[in-house]
Amino acid sequence: MACRIEPGGQIVNSLDRLYLAANLPTLIVWGDRDDIIPVKHATVAHEAITGSRLEILESVGHFPHVEAPDRFLSVLTDFLASTTAGPRSPVRLHDMLRPS
Repeated sequence: MACRIEPGGQIVNSLDRLYLAANLPTLIVWGDRDDIIPVKHATVAHEAITGSRLEILESVGHFPHVEAPDRFLSVLTDFLASTTAGPRSPVRLHDMLRPS
């Protein structure tokens, strides 16, 4: 999962920080026709974030919320209705940080 892509390619990777979302409700919505960031990045992120929910929208590119707003809203609404809020302790998040 790139944080920044330069003309020479991806230079930053967030995999070493995705563990921080393990105890937070996480919804990943991706288009299966994303030509900017391949859908494989979504599956890698989903596998790295324990308990995350992955929704891949068919025939959708890089902007699911724009290209398929009704499907996006349906997925988001269902996620919000069926998901319990995560912990809200900044101290706990600080304690989870691993040295890089």
